[in-house]
Formats: sequence, C-alpha cells, structure tokens
Amino acid sequence: VGLSQLFFMFIKFYVIWRFFRGLGLLDGINPPENMNRCVTNNMSVSGFWRSWHRSLYCWIMNYIYKPMGGTKNRIYTVWVIFTFIALWH
Repeated sequence: VGLSQLFFMFIKFYVIWRFFRGLGLLDGINPPENMNRCVTNNMSVSGFWRSWHRSLYCWIMNYIYKPMGGTKNRIYTVWVIFTFIALWH
C-alpha cells in the first residue's frame, strides 16, 4: 500500500512539474529537471532526495551547503539545512 501511494505521488508530481517546466521552456527559461528517476529506481535515501526535487537540492548545495563550509562543518551545515527545510515546509 505504501509503495503504491508513493508511486501515485510520483506520477502526480511528474505531470505537474513537467507541465510547469514546459511553460518555463516556452518562456525561454531552462529550469533543472526534477525527478529524473522513478521512485522505485533509487537505492538510497540520499539518491532519492537528489532525484526527487533536484532543483531544490541544487539550490541548497550552491547557496547554503557550500558557503557554510561543506564537508568541513558537515554536522553543523546539515542541521542548518534541516532547519531551513523544516521551516520551508
């Protein structure tokens, strides 16, 4: 039941994101591709996160994770990013 619900959400968001990405392409904006792999084609949670919302992942890496030190301060930066995502949701 859980896997079928996750697959349904994948199809739903796939259609929505592709529609709005198409509108962006028609307007001359090339947004990054979200969900480049199916939910059932991920081997880890981190791979799922990188694939599921790729545009948000790239933004977080470029504007929060790397400027805060990246792997040098991993524990600190992960908690800052986790707090940001929790407030964002």
